[in-house]
Amino acid sequence: MQTQRRTAGTDLWFVTNWFEGKLDEIAQDPHVNVSYYKDRTRDWVSVSGKAIISRDRDLIQGLYKPDWKAWFPEEEGNPRRDGGPKDERIALILVEAQLVTYSKTNKPLPLVLFEVVKGMVTGSAPKVADVRTLTESEIRTAAVLEQNKGSEAR
Repeated sequence: MQTQRRTAGTDLWFVTNWFEGKLDEIAQDPHVNVSYYKDRTRDWVSVSGKAIISRDRDLIQGLYKPDWKAWFPEEEGNPRRDGGPKDERIALILVEAQLVTYSKTNKPLPLVLFEVVKGMVTGSAPKVADVRTLTESEIRTAAVLEQNKGSEAR
């Protein structure tokens, strides 16, 4: 699955096929973790939260992108499976973040390499990144600030 562009009121969201097994797993236990890793910098983000399954056709219509057709190929003779925004297979997984932990490299690459080599020589773990955590209340506060900032720009 690929994270979709941000939208107001949702932390993360994904497009999925209603008829595949992933939604059964979420229905049994909606607690999820979504992780991202950037190999070049070794920065990472871990998002723990609650998944919500949505088949809201208006929401799907508003978020729909033509490239989704690649994942929902047209089935000849079945007008409800044309890969378009009204395709019955399309469902959304909305993730409400409850805890976000991330690392952010705080040094340029040459210094990171130096710290790693220094750690190997001295036997001490190198500190090449800051690890930070955002709580649910901090996430909600940031979302409100972002939403207010967006409405002021209009």
